[in-house]
Amino acid sequence: MTAGVSVNTANAMLNSFGDVYVQMHVGDPGSDGTSNIATFSDRAAVDLEDAVAGVRSLAAPVEWGSSDVWVGSPQTVTHASAWSAPTGGSFLFSAALASHIDFVEGLRPRLQALSVAIPSVATD
Repeated sequence: MTAGVSVNTANAMLNSFGDVYVQMHVGDPGSDGTSNIATFSDRAAVDLEDAVAGVRSLAAPVEWGSSDVWVGSPQTVTHASAWSAPTGGSFLFSAALASHIDFVEGLRPRLQALSVAIPSVATD
């Protein structure tokens, strides 16, 4: 599609996020990222690759600390939200997970993949 945001603009927008922290959700996080927060609600810092062709993805899997384990009743995590700070901060984006993750007490959360894209990038 030749109509849309230029690739350079899309990449610049995605690369402007700065530090990013991910939070787990048991349903759609909603337009402000605060709905359906999972029991294990601590945010983990993520390392994102530089955007390419309007898409920015994890540089490596996200693993919560060794002392951070799921507590409480089992839950199925379906979404993740991204934030500018470990607490508070600005909501950046959310994504549905490619596959749902069943968490039970004592399990340490790990996120294998996550990406965000500018959906309307002008290409030839």
